[in-house]
Amino acid sequence: MPCDDSFALFELGICFPGTLRSWHEQAGPAAAEGIARAVIGFTAQILTEPHEDVADILEQLMAVALGQALDAHPAPGPHPVDTTAV
Repeated sequence: MPCDDSFALFELGICFPGTLRSWHEQAGPAAAEGIARAVIGFTAQILTEPHEDVADILEQLMAVALGQALDAHPAPGPHPVDTTAV
């Protein structure tokens, strides 16, 4: 069930990537290292538990994002047909 904390994380999830994108657009390619450090620092401080590795968390987030993207924009081509509907 949503709560104040989940709302805050949702909003942070919207704000953080936009801020990083703006930073990259303003600073150009030279900002890549700083952006990477910001993402790693954010992940380490906010998203990981003491026993978790930052790389594992980032891989999990990437897998979730990929799944959401594929669900939202399925590949073109034939799709299975449900023949059980009457």
